[in-house]
Amino acid sequence: MVEIRPDFEGDFTAAVGVRDLWFEGGRSRCSLDVQERHHNPGGILHGGVVFTVADAGMGAAVFSTLSKGERTTSVEVQVRFLRPVVNGRLTAESAVVHRGERIATTKAELTDEQGRLIAIATGTFYISPLSGSHDRKP
Repeated sequence: MVEIRPDFEGDFTAAVGVRDLWFEGGRSRCSLDVQERHHNPGGILHGGVVFTVADAGMGAAVFSTLSKGERTTSVEVQVRFLRPVVNGRLTAESAVVHRGERIATTKAELTDEQGRLIAIATGTFYISPLSGSHDRKP
């Protein structure tokens, strides 16, 4: 399954500005154009925004492995911040490292528009059946 979603209207990630989500076969990519509203009081990209981009990307990677009638949610996400960002585009490349019946382990690399590594993240996601629904949404 390949899907490209330019926005997430009505979704938390849309409010933050996560965009251009692509996911397929346990991999995903998404981005965020850093704006002043994303800055912390020190004038650099807020760590919570980096976390959100990483979580969205890793969750989409897991989503791409789900069967009809399954859903996923974050259990744990760890982010290691390596370099500050002030502006430009932040991109997350994510992948499922291991997919069990109910638990998936993921990783993500976040880079700036010059390709420099900004942060690395790992995540654990729980996979559960949908209750009475076969709709699939990330």
